Amino acid sequence: IVYRQGDGRTDIHDWGMEFTAAGLLMQSEALLISRDAAAIDHYLPMLERCASFIESRRDPENDLFLAGPAGNLLAPSYAGWAKPDGTYDKAYLAGLSVTYIAALDRLVELERLAGRSFVADVLEKRRESARRGLSSLTTDEGYLIRSLDPDGTRHGVFGAEKHGYFEASPNHDAICFRVVDDAQAKRIYDKIASIPGLRPHDVIITNCPGLDDLYVEPTGLWSFGHWTNGGHWTTSEARMMMAYYRLGQYEDARRSMEHILRFARVFRMDNNLTDFGARVYQPNQPINCVYDTWGAPAGMIRGLYEYLYDATGVTLVPHIPSGITRLDQHLPIRVGDKRLYISSRGQGDITGVLVNGEPREGFTADSVHLAADRLPAVAQVTLCLGGASADPAPAAPKLNKRPVPPSDDSFWNLSGSLAVTSGK
Repeated sequence: IVYRQGDGRTDIHDWGMEFTAAGLLMQSEALLISRDAAAIDHYLPMLERCASFIESRRDPENDLFLAGPAGNLLAPSYAGWAKPDGTYDKAYLAGLSVTYIAALDRLVELERLAGRSFVADVLEKRRESARRGLSSLTTDEGYLIRSLDPDGTRHGVFGAEKHGYFEASPNHDAICFRVVDDAQAKRIYDKIASIPGLRPHDVIITNCPGLDDLYVEPTGLWSFGHWTNGGHWTTSEARMMMAYYRLGQYEDARRSMEHILRFARVFRMDNNLTDFGARVYQPNQPINCVYDTWGAPAGMIRGLYEYLYDATGVTLVPHIPSGITRLDQHLPIRVGDKRLYISSRGQGDITGVLVNGEPREGFTADSVHLAADRLPAVAQVTLCLGGASADPAPAAPKLNKRPVPPSDDSFWNLSGSLAVTSGK
């Protein structure tokens, strides 16, 4: 997980610090979902080593974490600390703190699931101190800067004369992963919404305005609006989508998905990294598909019920857009070897929960916790909102077996691809 970023000036690159935190986050959550005891036994020592590796970069004076050039998650746009002698060294990277805190949220629960509460207790203390450290990376407006040099220079203070850009990823990630509370999440969103240049095509770009602290000149691939300097990444869009749902910004999510679908409809599911998210990265290919692009639709689906896994099961937090009073999700989510099909009826607060038609307790107005050991192998979970009843009963899940269109069907007409690649 700690391999170096392979693009750019690899000779000066640090280890992939935020890669490691992201891998720790994803694998911990995957194991919380599967609840596979053998897999947990196999991976847990590796995950603990990952956490210890990140801890080796903690500064005990401020509870922040040092990362050098290209130690961030999204390719080598982060140069670290540019020293007066022309060399580059480590700085305190906000994204590393945010992603690591989110990873520890999951690792703590995984340790408890594995019966290792004594390790979980240690990790909880590390997490809370890392969370306290975020105050040094937070502006008066409530959003997170990108990084802090050891000499006190702040990068990513929007509007500042130097390094005066807004860095999107640590901010939408902090909302998505619940690293910040609701009040701060709202303040971060308000700042994003106040900067039109961050979403010129309704999808979030990496930064706005352009970066003035790259370790190369901002030309060609590195110019503003492309790749890591103001380009668009659908992996980031997935987390932005989750942030929209958490805050009830459904129209933003809809517009984002409409833009992504323009590419999907003409089989151009490449990362639209260029022209501020208006064009694909590989424009001369007739068909594109990279796995990054499935993040945005996955985020849109997951945002509806925001599954939060822990040692005992899963908590559902519904975020249903206004006007939708009946929703049946025919794609199951997993809790161990259990399969959950989720439905909702009505609008507003949760007023009732049924599992396979039987009422359940243990819910609040905005969430319901489902213990894994109390779930049947296949569970139809119905959330009754605003006093609604569970009628009509959710339809039995079934696969969509629509046949593949014949070769002369208009479905295969790709003429619209020119509209996407031209950015019009």
